[in-house]
Amino acid sequence: GGTAYFADIAGNAYALDVQSGRQIWRADLEAASSASPVVFGERVYFVTEAGSMFAFDLKSGQRAWPASSQLPGRLLSDPIATPDRLLVAAMESDCLVYSVDPDSGASRCLLPSAE
Repeated sequence: GGTAYFADIAGNAYALDVQSGRQIWRADLEAASSASPVVFGERVYFVTEAGSMFAFDLKSGQRAWPASSQLPGRLLSDPIATPDRLLVAAMESDCLVYSVDPDSGASRCLLPSAE
């Protein structure tokens, strides 16, 4: 068994049962996503090209944060999970890499751009 998580360019996030292909849940990301999501703990995290980051419960698909975490810039790369934070690269931003708290969505600039 198992579950596969992915997004589409129409702005939808999905959880699918890999054995049956059955959709477990679908959620609205409000913008296109070209990055792969990352599973961290009991949640799955998605980023969008519009600079939003979303956290969803793995099983139910319910949003883990009341709103998306807004990061300045376009988020095109896959988020990276570290032992206690998520790292998110941004384009067209004053910050190249953001550190995001997986519990709250709070972010801070970890690596400012050289410009």
